[in-house]
Amino acid sequence: MIKINKKLLEKEMSKRKLDRPAEDVVAALKGQLFKQQLAFVEDKSEYSAASCSRQAGKTYSIIVDMVSTVVARPDRNVAYLALTRKSAKAIAWRETKRQCKRHGIRAKFNEAELVIYFENGSIIQFGGANESSIGETLRGVPWDLVVIDEAASFRGHIKQMIEECIAPSFITRKGRLRIIGTPSPDFGSYFYEAVHSAPEFTKHHWTSRDNPFIEDVEDFLKKTRRKKGWSEDNPIYLREYEGKWIKGDGNNVYSYNALRNQASPDTSMEGLLYILGADLGFNDSNAAVVLAYNPEKTRHIYVVEQFKRSRMLLSEFGCILQGLVDKYKPVRAVCDEGGLGKAIAEDLNTRFSLCLTPAQKTKKLGFIELLNSDLTEGYLQIINEENGLAEEWSSLVWDEKSKKQREDPSCENHLADATLYAWRECVGYLFGQTEEEVAPIVKRFAMASATETEDDDYVSESRMFAEWDSW
Repeated sequence: MIKINKKLLEKEMSKRKLDRPAEDVVAALKGQLFKQQLAFVEDKSEYSAASCSRQAGKTYSIIVDMVSTVVARPDRNVAYLALTRKSAKAIAWRETKRQCKRHGIRAKFNEAELVIYFENGSIIQFGGANESSIGETLRGVPWDLVVIDEAASFRGHIKQMIEECIAPSFITRKGRLRIIGTPSPDFGSYFYEAVHSAPEFTKHHWTSRDNPFIEDVEDFLKKTRRKKGWSEDNPIYLREYEGKWIKGDGNNVYSYNALRNQASPDTSMEGLLYILGADLGFNDSNAAVVLAYNPEKTRHIYVVEQFKRSRMLLSEFGCILQGLVDKYKPVRAVCDEGGLGKAIAEDLNTRFSLCLTPAQKTKKLGFIELLNSDLTEGYLQIINEENGLAEEWSSLVWDEKSKKQREDPSCENHLADATLYAWRECVGYLFGQTEEEVAPIVKRFAMASATETEDDDYVSESRMFAEWDSW
């Protein structure tokens, strides 16, 4: 009886796998795709756009396209762009590495640069469109394939980048541009134009219903609606999970835009003051946010830290808050003390020496409008690119029956509230303005919020300006 050395056999099989002809590897890669994905990947057009729902497998298809491109021929250059470098790494970097290793493709993975170097001289580079150097990086390389993911979040910036940096690089290589994303309520975006009317783009569309790898897709969609509290005609559901372009009805509470309100990674944090905002819960989530600002130096306010978790013990959340206080040394720490929150806050102060003060909660609608002004003008930005707050800002809508007086109770708002509490303490909207200029603005929004019913006394304008002077 012949004894088989399994380790030696596996090693030899691995070598044979690595030495497979390129066409066999490409065939194996494309063999993983269903017909809608394959049609998109095999589209030979210079410009092509795919509008898909969530869980449709759009990013997976583009990863197969990228890897197939660099394997098929040597010295190919491919670029993958998401909104930020971190989102590019989260969305596509890891899965691209996995596909390379799964199919025995020889490559080196530079984690610091987010570049994959292939044995045949090809590269795939990953990056974020918010990087200040990305335009010049694209301009200097003859690209064979450029992918822009999360395309619905880009506006004029994407058009300029394509026309000035990407398109000229296609001349020598006959390169291809692929833009993919999920429908948004913004019908003025470059992505909307690409998938509807731009003649230079071929159009592709599919949803999770076309994805054979999701078992019982109808049950999956039903559970999603139930979890979110959505009806079948909910605009967010129709866009995100049915892949339909439904125009925004202005029902979002916050005016968040992923490109406009995410700060550049090289933003300086020197000389800033910190504010801690906390929102207490148990069955609901505990949330904490740290904002950074300095009204003497900048109009901008930055979200530098986020935390959210449900069903926490008081001692656990106290340790989290204590860690944030020790790390940032905030000049003010505010906490929602509504309901039983006051007793809890006092306990936290006693046990952890936190010096939490009551958050200002009166006239919430008016101050949401003021915060939205900062979001719209790009003055309020997320530094650490965490998606918890961004997700709440994007999905929080008004209760349909409240006429924009009350947030939809089925939506998460804990990080959003903690941010609002902390933002009110920053009073960054007073930057560069006199008391006489600001007072009418505050009064106007206060009058617009007069229907609210909080019991706390309204924080007077004089107190606000006194606090401003105290900084």
